[in-house]
Parts: sequence; C-alpha cells; structure tokens
Amino acid sequence: MKILSKSGDTIEILASPSEPPLTRGDYLLIIDGDKKLLAQVIDVEYAEIPGILEDALRELASESLSVRNFDPYDVGSILV
Repeated sequence: MKILSKSGDTIEILASPSEPPLTRGDYLLIIDGDKKLLAQVIDVEYAEIPGILEDALRELASESLSVRNFDPYDVGSILV
C-alpha cells in the first residue's frame, strides 16, 4: 500500500489488487519512522489512471509487500 495524498483528515491510499482487500470499517496502522497513525477505511473506490496516478500504481506493483492484520479491539469479529 502507498499513501497517494492527504487533505485535511482524509488520506487517500493506493492498494494493489494482489493485496488483501480493504472494506469499510477496516483499520490501517500507518508507520513513518517512529510515528504511528491509526486510520479507518471509510470508502473504497477504483482508481482512475491518468498521469501521476499511473506512475504511482506501476511503482506500487513493483514493490515487495508486507501486510499484517491489526485489529486491537477485535472489531473485525463483529463486522462479519
């Protein structure tokens, strides 16, 4: 996954189709050095592919992935 943009309280994230799918209500732990941010998925959309977004998707597809399910309050069990 890769952060595409941040505007106010909204963070747009690119995810590869080969990664586990995200759904509304999922939580993401975003780590930048020693800083951490817990974010919740509120919407899922397909990407439009012009210009910079196309380059970002290509870069994302070539990266190695490390995905871990983080659900500290076990809310996933009540969403199913």
